[in-house]
Amino acid sequence: MHENIPYSASQIANFFLLKAKNDERPITMLKLVKLCYIAHGWYLAVRNCGLIDENIEAWQYGPVVPSVYHEFKHFERNPIDSLATEAIFDGMNFRFETPEIPKHDNVTRSILEKVWDVYKNMRAGAFIDKTHLENTPWSKHYEKGNPNKAIPDAEIKAHYKEILEKAVS
Repeated sequence: MHENIPYSASQIANFFLLKAKNDERPITMLKLVKLCYIAHGWYLAVRNCGLIDENIEAWQYGPVVPSVYHEFKHFERNPIDSLATEAIFDGMNFRFETPEIPKHDNVTRSILEKVWDVYKNMRAGAFIDKTHLENTPWSKHYEKGNPNKAIPDAEIKAHYKEILEKAVS
């Protein structure tokens, strides 16, 4: 059973970063941001609830999970070689943790595994092409000069449900 849905974006990012490391597949910030978005979309479609505990925003290069972007933007176009961390305050001190999806959450892990298997070979630029298609949640909410516009989960869910229905019919 999973008790902490939605998860932090750092937990989802770290899942993909660990998969990339284990599979020896370099992963850039752009690709990581898109994987997190796609995982969130598929989770909404399959499980009827959000995966990530923050808004997805419509930025120039597509949907973005802001905290993942800010955590890894210093890598620019280079492969990411570290994991996301979160500061935890225990009332007296800060400590940093490397958040992960709990081992016992098999449902979330299986959905993330599937997303990784389907998209791991896609180059970063192809993610931009895919998310910029007409009538995608991004295309309906992107406004030039307003990169902080949230994409409603309801629209992301509807988009991925439509893809799912086409795939099974």
